[in-house]
Amino acid sequence: MRLKNYAYRPEKSYLYWIKQYILFHNKRH
Repeated sequence: MRLKNYAYRPEKSYLYWIKQYILFHNKRH
């Protein structure tokens, strides 16, 4: 299900992943 969303909009998913990645790192630090 999540793969479908990822394939639907690669650009949006990419930006989303970047945001999540930054937030995750900020939370860890």
